[in-house]
Amino acid sequence: MSVTGPSLWDLHLQGRNEEALAGYLKEFERTGHLSSLRNRAGIFIELGAFAEALEECQRLRSLEDPNSRGDADAVREGICHWWLDQPGLAVECFRYGLSAGYTNTASVMAPSVLLYAGLRLNDGAVCSEAKRVLRSLSRPKSIGYPRLIAPLLLGRATKLEIVRLVERHTNPKLLGRARCQSDFYLSIDALQRGNMAGFEDHCRRCAGSPHSRLEQEEASLARWEIDRGFPATPFP
Repeated sequence: MSVTGPSLWDLHLQGRNEEALAGYLKEFERTGHLSSLRNRAGIFIELGAFAEALEECQRLRSLEDPNSRGDADAVREGICHWWLDQPGLAVECFRYGLSAGYTNTASVMAPSVLLYAGLRLNDGAVCSEAKRVLRSLSRPKSIGYPRLIAPLLLGRATKLEIVRLVERHTNPKLLGRARCQSDFYLSIDALQRGNMAGFEDHCRRCAGSPHSRLEQEEASLARWEIDRGFPATPFP
């Protein structure tokens, strides 16, 4: 009877990150699976090693078929630039995510994050671009979570509607993830309404969620706000 040891992701969860990172590198060299690079980038982001994470994201982009590149890959690369005080490059990555061949979160993640960047940079053109895409996703029948995020950020749905949909999850893990994720989008809604107390509260809820590891894109931006003290001018 064979006994298998912990998986590479289990090593990461146990805090054995150097082993996990080395293991994923060997796995990539052996198999060429791009998921190994994604996992390395994810670990580096969680460790706050954004320069190293960016290297993995860029390596991944150089190897990916552009037609199958996911919005999460583009957003994750943009987040690294955001943390490295390169907001222009971050916006370029978020914008690239708008036309990704594969999307998560009902296609609303990239335009929502682009809207967040536009709001924080006080860039009306970026905000308008993001809202044009959100309008294309906000149909009369845009019900259900996470699709209702688009109407929320356009002022066509309310926080209460989002919360009610999130709380319908019966699986505890999915409920926790949805709460974490939705808190970030609710923070964007609060930000554009000028409700800074609500913005900060939802960011703290998102970043502090025990499920934030699985909603890394949203939680990483929420953590940036907390780390920088919710600056009035993000990049002086």
